[in-house]
Amino acid sequence: MKKITLLLITILTFNLANSQEYVELSFIKSTPDQSVEYDKILNDKWAKLHQQRINDGYINGWDVWKIIGGINEDRHHTYVIATIFDDPTNTENPGLKSIFPDMTDADVDLFMKNNRASRTIKDAAYTMVVDKYFKSTDSLPNLMTINYMKVAPGNEKAYEDMETITFKSAHENNPNVAGWGLLKRIGRYGSDLYWNYITLDFYANGEDWHNQRNQATQAPNKAYKKIQGLREHVNNETGWKMISLRKE
Repeated sequence: MKKITLLLITILTFNLANSQEYVELSFIKSTPDQSVEYDKILNDKWAKLHQQRINDGYINGWDVWKIIGGINEDRHHTYVIATIFDDPTNTENPGLKSIFPDMTDADVDLFMKNNRASRTIKDAAYTMVVDKYFKSTDSLPNLMTINYMKVAPGNEKAYEDMETITFKSAHENNPNVAGWGLLKRIGRYGSDLYWNYITLDFYANGEDWHNQRNQATQAPNKAYKKIQGLREHVNNETGWKMISLRKE
């Protein structure tokens, strides 16, 4: 079965009355030797624009995670940007000039040119939040491990139940883990899709992340063996929280 790409309008088929939360993930790779410039662009312009979108109620949050480890040139992407919203029909954007009224049209054109030169958008994905929890809601934890999962057609419900019923409770009782989330990819389907679910493991600091990674391996229990048959863990990566915005 070949990959079928659906329009974003398919998101509208989900019931918004239940306050369903969605996350748009953008996978960005900075141009070699341009990561400092791209960091500046994110902090100086895009963060202020998205903070206004949050304050105006168009989106719920905007987070930038900078991928750590490895060599930048060898990575598919070096940033993951998460835009969080609960109304996929609301695409309002005030525009840079509304946030920076002193910018001329020429200034905006130059900024956009520099922005394009500093990074490449490698991919984007729309997801819906299946479940999540955080030990503290004061702020987003500082480190996040992204686990990319591929679940075979027909196994989706069983997989979600295993994650939310069995593994969520295990994370809640884990002193190293500050939060957890399960995202389901929507809008793209097909047997050759690289991943269709993501689990997120959050850590307050590098020590907790390191302790979790270096726990002694235990013999697989029944639940672990079952979930191994439901999904393939295709990859993982960890990012540190560069920017996290919520309503002021």
